[in-house]
Amino acid sequence: PYFTRLWESAQALAELVVEQQAFFAGRRVLELGCGLGLPALCAGKCGARVTAADFHPDNRAFFLHNAALNGLTGIEYWQFDWRDPGPERQFEIILGSDLIYEREMLEPLVACVCRYLSPGGRFFFADPGRSALQRAVTLFEQAGFSWELHPTREIFRFVFTRPGGAGEKSCSSWGGGYVRDEFRPRVVSG
Repeated sequence: PYFTRLWESAQALAELVVEQQAFFAGRRVLELGCGLGLPALCAGKCGARVTAADFHPDNRAFFLHNAALNGLTGIEYWQFDWRDPGPERQFEIILGSDLIYEREMLEPLVACVCRYLSPGGRFFFADPGRSALQRAVTLFEQAGFSWELHPTREIFRFVFTRPGGAGEKSCSSWGGGYVRDEFRPRVVSG
């Protein structure tokens, strides 16, 4: 299964988390599509309060085993599809790697980040340069996000910042309007 492999984008994202570890201490962090969860585990080691999420029903045991191996017992785990509405929570940081392997995932991703990222929060994102990457950047810009690029030789690492001040363009003004609400996800806490 795909979630048993440590992807290069996840490694690059974990490195970015460690490079900016002071920013993570004490903050609420959500990793989307966590798989083995290396970025989430690094954030936890940096002192963040972490929630890891993945769609695949068999992933939970793998992730929680990795968390236990690293002495991280306070990490929460959600099993949910980030394309669907989920629990009403906000996070100061969202992590994601290898999330846009299909073009149809772009608008749901922006909608998910808008739903869960608190105003002024940051979305740390890594991608190997798939064909949909430029469109993803454009959609985040349209939603009012600013961004910084932190590339490696093979992986594009972005930090998207959601506007947080009064009068700034925000996610609510984004024209994407993606909503898929026919399914309510299961939430599993660990």
